[in-house]
Amino acid sequence: MSLKSRVLALCLSSACLGLACNQQPKVAPADGVTPGAGGGGGPARGGSGGSLEGGNTGTGGGGGGIILPDASTAGATGTGGSSVDADFGDSAACGLENFKLERVPPEIMLVLDRSSSMNEPVVGGMPGATLWSDALAAVDDVLKTTQMQVRWGLKLFPLPTGCQVADGAEVVVSPNNHMPMMDKIRLHSTNTTGAGNMGGTPTDLAMSKAVAYLNSVAATSKNPKYVVLATDGEPTCAAGQSAAQFAARPAALDAIRAAVTAGYKTYVIGIAIDPQGIAVLNDMAIAGGVPRNDPSTKFYPAANKADLSQALNLIAGQISSCVFPLSKSPPDSMQVRVTVDGQRVPPNPTEGWSFTSAANTAIQLNGSYCDKLKGSNAADVAIVFGCPSNPVN
Repeated sequence: MSLKSRVLALCLSSACLGLACNQQPKVAPADGVTPGAGGGGGPARGGSGGSLEGGNTGTGGGGGGIILPDASTAGATGTGGSSVDADFGDSAACGLENFKLERVPPEIMLVLDRSSSMNEPVVGGMPGATLWSDALAAVDDVLKTTQMQVRWGLKLFPLPTGCQVADGAEVVVSPNNHMPMMDKIRLHSTNTTGAGNMGGTPTDLAMSKAVAYLNSVAATSKNPKYVVLATDGEPTCAAGQSAAQFAARPAALDAIRAAVTAGYKTYVIGIAIDPQGIAVLNDMAIAGGVPRNDPSTKFYPAANKADLSQALNLIAGQISSCVFPLSKSPPDSMQVRVTVDGQRVPPNPTEGWSFTSAANTAIQLNGSYCDKLKGSNAADVAIVFGCPSNPVN
């Protein structure tokens, strides 16, 4: 072989070695870290590959030259490899994921006010009817018709001492709970021990105890959980003590917000609320995360048995028909597509879909989308997860 041929072969071999040394596997970098530029090749040596530092994916290293017998360098340093898009790591790590959703029974903790004021007569009601007797009849009717679709539990407040609330649940959340709950409600009846501290409304403690119970069973049941707070007036206690409105109101609102933070949205039913109590009940309903779509009354007003039955049925019907747990939370809550029978549903808490909690572990259909779903047991509900590099369309 001639010297010229040997030089050409050595050049080709060296160039191949240089390129092989510089070819780097495509590895998805960590968030915010993308490969930098690779070095060029020197004599008899290929350039190094790009590092995993810097702002953009860099070029590969160039091929090395060779040294001729007369010590002169043959061939130029090899050129660098081509660059690639910096976001390949995101697209490799996150793709579109499709899930078909199945409805499961939600769990509702009914937090029921049994303070002495519940013994007041129903305005315009049947002779002898009280707020408590109407509430009892309404709960009885609703539990009978919804116990197969909803797992109910019961938290009564207060204890006979007025501003105190027992730990745990009077009736634990369970399917077919109609009779256990009604037996317990009839057994406890209302607080008739008097006014003042003996007849208080400890809304903050009632909510805190309900949340503590739901937290205690969260590990054994992944079903979506809610609180329904039914009360006949403003809170009058704070931290177990009789308190003025300026202390009792914020304490109740804080407890409701804590329930929502824990993952338990709270529906508020106001039983025969006086006009002066509307503002605080509205605030409580807004804090609960699921207010009514009404400009003036955000809680569910109930003046009598019929109103209370309607409110409980509306709440139970919406939750039982329109909540879908997720097997996992989406990687990007802004890249989610929900469809019902192939129709796109917009993200909207009143007319569309929304997450049921800050943890994004379930979705709920709202407004007309929920209404349509109730009339179709065979509806196909699906969700698609995307990410910034693979957005949903």
